[in-house]
Amino acid sequence: MSSNCDNKKTVIPPKFILDGSLGDVAKFLRIMGFSAELRVTNLRREKIGPDYIVITRSEELANHLRKNGKEAIVLPKKKPKEGIIHDLRLIVEKVSPKRMRPYMFCTPFCQHCNSALMVRDAKELSSLIPEKSLHHLDWAYYCTSCNKTYWLGSHWKRIRDVFERALEGYDIVIPRPWQKSPPCQ
Repeated sequence: MSSNCDNKKTVIPPKFILDGSLGDVAKFLRIMGFSAELRVTNLRREKIGPDYIVITRSEELANHLRKNGKEAIVLPKKKPKEGIIHDLRLIVEKVSPKRMRPYMFCTPFCQHCNSALMVRDAKELSSLIPEKSLHHLDWAYYCTSCNKTYWLGSHWKRIRDVFERALEGYDIVIPRPWQKSPPCQ
């Protein structure tokens, strides 16, 4: 099985700022391995660094940001039967699969605070992981900023299904539930 991280990283991983209504998109981008800051303030007035891509559903905001030299992606208003899969696929297409692929699933970010997660031995985190899951795990992700713990348990099957559908055709290795070693290690 090949890894997304086999290639040398020649570009800086994309970092995202999302307007406050896109919490679900931010969560999935963080799981994929990208910093995704959720902002509820007026993004027209905020200072946005040059290495950030803004994601919004507002064409007006995106046009304003582009006029000021910022990169912006507009997600369409949701229609029935479209949702997170459509949004993620659009983001990958706009940013470029080639640019995103080396970083996907290598270092996920905390869904709660957007800090990079660390790989830890699951036994070290036994007080934070349910016993029924712990006996399947060799490792888990841990956030040193907010003490949250994440692992690829049975719930990962549903999350993985979203990624499989959103990333179909892109030759991206998506981690499997109860995987014995962390991705990219």
